[in-house]
Amino acid sequence: MKKAVAAAVLAAAFVASTPLAHADANEQQVAAYAASSADATCASINNNPTVPGVMEANKLVGQAANGYFTVSQIGQIVRQGVIAKCPQHLPLLQQFMEAYQNDPEPFNPWN
Repeated sequence: MKKAVAAAVLAAAFVASTPLAHADANEQQVAAYAASSADATCASINNNPTVPGVMEANKLVGQAANGYFTVSQIGQIVRQGVIAKCPQHLPLLQQFMEAYQNDPEPFNPWN
């Protein structure tokens, strides 16, 4: 129950803390979105500091952005947020990338 409440709070924090971007988002928009969502990204990963926790952070960014960024840009947003606010999780990002790089089902942050 506590995890469900924490997840709902984190999801709300993502939506509240991140401005909407555009479908043709450029590097500046990705960087701006990463900066504005870094605290929520790190809070999400801190709540579950595992590879599935990184997946959840990616999904939260994707859902909050509502399709305005590509999957690649969502990964950049999470990476930039982690570098800026919680670099202790960089090894988790590496593990996440290794775990999913050869996945036959592409990562879908909107599921």
